[in-house]
Amino acid sequence: MRGDAREDGMVFYSYQKTKALKNGFYKERWCKPDFLSVSRNQIADWHQKNPDRMRALRSNWVVKNKERKAQQDRECALRNPEARKIARDKWDKLNPGRTNAAKTKNRLERLLRVPAWLTEDDKWMIEQAYELAKLRTEMFGFQWHVDHIIPLKGKKVSGLHVPTNLQVIPWQENLRKGSRLLHG
Repeated sequence: MRGDAREDGMVFYSYQKTKALKNGFYKERWCKPDFLSVSRNQIADWHQKNPDRMRALRSNWVVKNKERKAQQDRECALRNPEARKIARDKWDKLNPGRTNAAKTKNRLERLLRVPAWLTEDDKWMIEQAYELAKLRTEMFGFQWHVDHIIPLKGKKVSGLHVPTNLQVIPWQENLRKGSRLLHG
């Protein structure tokens, strides 16, 4: 799909000429160079020279496609668990204050989701769920997570940290589910 260039930078693309001949007419069309005449290196150079514009373009896309971006992130995490762990560890080392703050916030939110009417038997059953996840991890050789059936921080509904709201599932299923309430 290369074109013939003129002195003024205009390019004639042969695919346009072929399409015109198929339609029964022929007219030369000269146009400004576009992505067809630009190499990958030129695109990469533009990205490096215009980081602010690239950031704005990416953020606009992310804002318009939140669900799609979240799905892409989940799929990437499932495909590359080791790379995700390495990247997360690197981020944690570079941002120790934010990491500790996030962990503290999650711990406090979980404590707020534990009802006052929980009995000692209920607390024991919760501990057993976490022990079961650990046992299954050792037995099967891959991670098992304790998942909240009704998420603690869902968009439309929030659950409680009680034994009847817990299930032990493989880590891939837990990442795929995220903070959503799945029916079925």
